[in-house]
Order: sequence, then structure tokens, then C-alpha cells
Amino acid sequence: MSDRVLAEIREELETIRRTAEHALELLTRLGAGFGPPSGVSPNSSALGVYRVRQVRDVLPHDLLSKFTIVDQGGGLVTIKAEWLGKPDWARVDGKVKQMGGRWIKDGKNSRWEIHVP
Repeated sequence: MSDRVLAEIREELETIRRTAEHALELLTRLGAGFGPPSGVSPNSSALGVYRVRQVRDVLPHDLLSKFTIVDQGGGLVTIKAEWLGKPDWARVDGKVKQMGGRWIKDGKNSRWEIHVP
């Protein structure tokens, strides 16, 4: 790909990121931290973004770049991570357990799973 095309893709991704962050801010304010905002349907993508934000806010901020956090639907959020050393893994595992989640050991598909209302 040319540098121009890559620059356009980066610009579009940045626009999407800013829009998503703004939506998350609004959802957080509306929900006041007590579950999903009223008027957000249980299957909406906005609720998925809200759930991911709830999980992300609890995880160690210095490690966020190592995670892929995905709303799987039905209230299930999964967290996959790049390789973490034992101390960092223990920090994350402790936070996940505080949220009622658990570690799923499954080789390359290992992950944490958390049920978020």
C-alpha cells in the first residue's frame, strides 16, 4: 500500500476512535456506573461498547495496550492479552476475579471471561 493510502486509513481510524470515545463518555454519564443506560437495548452495539468500557476501566492502565477486549454478546466480555510476565498476569487475573471473571486456559485461545450485566 502507498503511504497516501496508509495515511488515509490512519485518519479514518482516528475519526472512528474519537467517535467511539465520545459515545462511551455519553453512555458512562447516562448510566452513572449502575449498569447500562436506560433506553439501550440488550443487543445493541452501544451496550457492547459500554460493557467493554466497564471492563477496560478496571484493568491496569499501564497494560491496556496489550489487551484485546471484545463483547461477545449476551453479557460475555472476553480479554485476550499479548504475553504477560507472571507479575503482570497476576495483577490482571486479580482484577478480573474482582469482576467475577475467570481464566480460560485454552492454548493460543486462552483468555479471561467476564459476565457483565
